[in-house]
Amino acid sequence: VLRENLPARILKTVWGFDSFKPLQKEIIASVLDGQNVVALLPTGGGKSLCYQVPALCLEGLTVVVSPLISLMEDQVQQLKRKGIRAEAIHSGLKPDQIDRILDNCIYGNIKLLYVAPERLSHPVFLSRMEKAQPVLLAVDEAHCISQWGHDFRPSYLLIRLFKERWPSIKLIALTATATHEVLRAIKMHLGIEDALVFSKSFLRHNIFIELINTEKKLQAVADTCRKTDGKVIIYARSRRQVQMIAKMLVEAGQDAIYYHAGLSYKNKKEIQSRFEDGQLRIVAATNAFGMGIDIENIRCVIHYGLPPSIEEYYQEIGRAGRDGNPSQAVLLYNESDTLRLHESHLLDYPSMSDVVQFYKRLCVHYNLGIGEGKGRSYTLEIDKLSKKLNLKSKEVNGLIHALGVLGLTSTAEEIKGKVFSQMAVEPAVLRDHLNPTMEGAVLEVLIRNYPGIFKEWVQIDYTGLTRRLKIKDSEFSDVLNSLSRKRLLKTYFQNVGPQITFLENRLGQRDVEAKAPEYQHLKNLHLKRTKSVVDFIRDPGCRYRFVLEYFQEILKIDCMHCDACIQESTSYTTAQLQQMDSHAIQQVLKLAVRSKNRQLVDMLQTLHTEGLIDIAEEDLLQQ
Repeated sequence: VLRENLPARILKTVWGFDSFKPLQKEIIASVLDGQNVVALLPTGGGKSLCYQVPALCLEGLTVVVSPLISLMEDQVQQLKRKGIRAEAIHSGLKPDQIDRILDNCIYGNIKLLYVAPERLSHPVFLSRMEKAQPVLLAVDEAHCISQWGHDFRPSYLLIRLFKERWPSIKLIALTATATHEVLRAIKMHLGIEDALVFSKSFLRHNIFIELINTEKKLQAVADTCRKTDGKVIIYARSRRQVQMIAKMLVEAGQDAIYYHAGLSYKNKKEIQSRFEDGQLRIVAATNAFGMGIDIENIRCVIHYGLPPSIEEYYQEIGRAGRDGNPSQAVLLYNESDTLRLHESHLLDYPSMSDVVQFYKRLCVHYNLGIGEGKGRSYTLEIDKLSKKLNLKSKEVNGLIHALGVLGLTSTAEEIKGKVFSQMAVEPAVLRDHLNPTMEGAVLEVLIRNYPGIFKEWVQIDYTGLTRRLKIKDSEFSDVLNSLSRKRLLKTYFQNVGPQITFLENRLGQRDVEAKAPEYQHLKNLHLKRTKSVVDFIRDPGCRYRFVLEYFQEILKIDCMHCDACIQESTSYTTAQLQQMDSHAIQQVLKLAVRSKNRQLVDMLQTLHTEGLIDIAEEDLLQQ
């Protein structure tokens, strides 16, 4: 009984939750029973807890495979704040740091170790894992293993080889979006054909989907943000667009800021923290924003233009309404966006001859000879590389993406402003220094938030601590330096730019050209996904029905939670209207006015007056 109740006790004591979300309990129980598991849970379904809770229940190390450094570090920081011993290994760390972490996996009782898939084939890593003997392998963003998926990463194919070295290790694969083809590929490539599959419906009753064909997209953004009571994310495909959108909203008196991959690490973390804490209401962002964000009260997600795939679209709108309350997803587009989508496809998948020539020039740029370079990482400066090769930045990004899908290179985003600290003395020595000074306050907040700081180096949340202490960055830095001089605390600052890693020794031209059939196959699959997006905006039927059918899920009746369903109906019963959320009611009211259906308008106003439905006063006045 105690063992059966352990997951629930851990959920309550560590995360503070009284109960699991749908399917979490069953998934966790299956993992603890020694089953291989595939968990298909839409964004907001609580995927992380499905392996984090078992990791704390099991004796031994859990290895977590994740594709993004920022995602790994966010998870590790969140776990450390809860007193859980977790670490991440990636290309931004120095060899001695990696060595220390691996030693702690063997001797230091680390519970969760996050790694990129490329790390699984590294000889030193494999040697240390022989001693650590991991008991659970968690594969996050598992769709990356499939060529049918929207984010294929060949390095994910290394996972099966790692698992085969430890036949007894159990595996849980997790993803938010997967078609039947992707699901089959996940099971096959991971060698877990016997896995139990847990799948939650893609239907989100609390998110109202609306598609708007307009030449005035900026005005539509402004109107939607003004009418939305709560946080908003606006996704656009370029840095120029997100800057333009944020500027327009600020000039209109809205609390908005832009976010993209080109910002410094410190700025990105500060924006994310302000958004999570409610100090910032609107973020206009590229797809660099959102993964790993655990915010329940986002009320609206706007797409400024067409997303590259249905998978990405659905993953991004799923960041709205994670608390279950009514929310909205608005897709703004016009015909020129379909042309831009095709241009984006050509940029992401340039001609094979261009890829071959770029690979050769890139190897020369980094002084790599034929047969050398595997595992080497270099600083990636897109602007300098573009000028040297006489290419546009977006062309270089597309060519690097092509090398990635061919499994020749991988990239890691910028890691800036990282701060690591460790206490230099025993707890007893610090007692006299925990006084009502700023140094005392800093020591106290470090001890309270990082229980392991006396035993090991910990990465501290620089921005979060300065905000909590209500001091400037410069003041916090001065205090850390003063504590270091007094030999009470050891601190170092790490500054690493974007990285590119060569996954194979440099190939000759013929060997690269031999990959042409594989590349063309991937290019065709990407074009098919692009076409599905165009089909989506041109389909006159239920939006949810289209999306669910894309993921091979059957919707027996229309959702009545999208603009298409609302527009197809001309009459409603009181019961139907009472079951709708505020966004659906708003759409019914707009349609009734546009079609001059006075009877329906009067019915809505009467129900509102009687308190049976809720209509914004602003919308009523406009009628």
